[in-house]
Amino acid sequence: MVVRQNVAGSIEFFLPDETDVWSGLSGVDTSLITVQYLRSVDSSFQSDLTPTITELGSGWYRYSYPVAVVSQPGTLILRFTAPGAKTQQVILQVVAYNPYDAAALGLSNLDASVSSRAQAGDAMTLTSSERNSIASAVWSYVIEGTHTALKFMQWMGAVLFGKRTVSGTGRTYYGMDDTTVRVDGTVDSTGNRNITSRS
Repeated sequence: MVVRQNVAGSIEFFLPDETDVWSGLSGVDTSLITVQYLRSVDSSFQSDLTPTITELGSGWYRYSYPVAVVSQPGTLILRFTAPGAKTQQVILQVVAYNPYDAAALGLSNLDASVSSRAQAGDAMTLTSSERNSIASAVWSYVIEGTHTALKFMQWMGAVLFGKRTVSGTGRTYYGMDDTTVRVDGTVDSTGNRNITSRS
């Protein structure tokens, strides 16, 4: 169980009969129930000398703990003893935040029906800005040296699909606008290319 640091609260605990641990011990004089606690900073159990305890019935009781018991973050152990009862111990976690604040913990942002969550196989819808950002990251990725993916694509497009001019052994390949020179070089008698410039 999680409880808030420096905030008084309450916790329910069970007192079993020492001769029959499956049966709750009812009708215990609450003034005879002792409470000890061990915080993360303590080397031994401390006593709450004036514990506030209320009987709930069927062996269940409520302990209203003061701020001093939850003054330190971390593990907190509570020990309850009473005449005729088997000793009980409870471990709590003391935290600096309010565990019941749905807004602060972000729980209020969850869709209870989960209807807004994407199902397996659903397409992801991106905004125009998100699409542009992803495209920019992909095309500006440096593949080799200082050459980006976009530049490699422009060169391949020019050689494979663009306009080409031939002058002797010279070859000039243009971009999709048929004007921008993308690749320029020569081809020898066996078809090997010797690229002299790329842009």
